[in-house]
Amino acid sequence: MGDGGGGLGAAGATLFGLQMEDTRKLAVVMDVSRSMTGYLPIVAKQLEKLATRGPLYFLLRLRSCGGTQKERYQRQGSLTKGSAFDGFWQNWQGNAPLNIKPAEQKKLTYDPKAKMPLAAIHEQMSKRLDTYFIDFNGIQYAQTALLCKELRDADTIYWFADFQYKTDEAVMKDVLRQLKSRKQKLYLHAAIVGRSYEVIRDKVCLPSGGKAILKDLKKGRK
Repeated sequence: MGDGGGGLGAAGATLFGLQMEDTRKLAVVMDVSRSMTGYLPIVAKQLEKLATRGPLYFLLRLRSCGGTQKERYQRQGSLTKGSAFDGFWQNWQGNAPLNIKPAEQKKLTYDPKAKMPLAAIHEQMSKRLDTYFIDFNGIQYAQTALLCKELRDADTIYWFADFQYKTDEAVMKDVLRQLKSRKQKLYLHAAIVGRSYEVIRDKVCLPSGGKAILKDLKKGRK
């Protein structure tokens, strides 16, 4: 496939010019923090072009890439259905403060009468099959998605983010070890050169057998 295209088969898959060899089941992990949400329709449109065996699309609220916390590595995502997802989207794509304390977070509710922020994207994600999210619980780290239960059967993980947040050496080593034990390759697609992009590329992505590209989809930059 050419740049911007998508395909999936025995030979592999291609998304936005990033070729992923020997891919039979693709999992996509995407940062949907407020700075990244605008990319969702672009990525989702390309995923729909893949073969019917197509990808598990994993949606999450992610502030940090790499991280320094090891809690809940193996946590389970939630389907983007119903009031739980509606509340998640209304609050975290709306005006809920990102530095909110746990006690205050528990007070957040879903108001079905209130305007849904980015309503078209919310509707698209709520109707999409095999689409999951990890609810916001303080600062979330990427390993909670990369190693999540729903990704266990994938042989390839495609991670789209801006990679702006700090990493941790021990965490990266552990993530790489677990990816190798599952025989999974990690591919990186960076919208910008965030400060953790190169270190995650060199210490997790490439050692797993994956590849990396730098491409801003909205601006058409490499």
